[in-house]
Amino acid sequence: MIQPSGKATISLRREIRSSLAEIHLLCAEIRALLLAANLENAAFATELLARESLCNGAIHGNMGNLDKKVSLEICADQTGVCLQVTDEGNGFNWRTQCSALRESDSVSGRGIHLYALYADRMEFNEIGNQITLWISTKANA
Repeated sequence: MIQPSGKATISLRREIRSSLAEIHLLCAEIRALLLAANLENAAFATELLARESLCNGAIHGNMGNLDKKVSLEICADQTGVCLQVTDEGNGFNWRTQCSALRESDSVSGRGIHLYALYADRMEFNEIGNQITLWISTKANA
């Protein structure tokens, strides 16, 4: 299980179909959990990065196949949030994507830059079908 730096205040595990409607509902649940736990400083960034990661997994990883799942795990405490999203796809070459710059008006390909802006740390698994993000509660409001 993933962990933030201290003892988890909240913990959430979900597995959903590769559906934008299910992603929307899950992101609303994440925001409500964070706000209820007085983690409002991390709520915006966490919801944004969860939505981006889940959409990437559903659309690019699982190719929009509703029979394939995207899983999410979140642990949070007063210092920060640890977010992990995994899809059933073949992964992608995150090493080249992390080094490539996207045009600001691109309609896709900006996820890596969002992660870099709002997360303190990001890691991908070897094949690129799982991302783990650490988001601080200090100034992400």
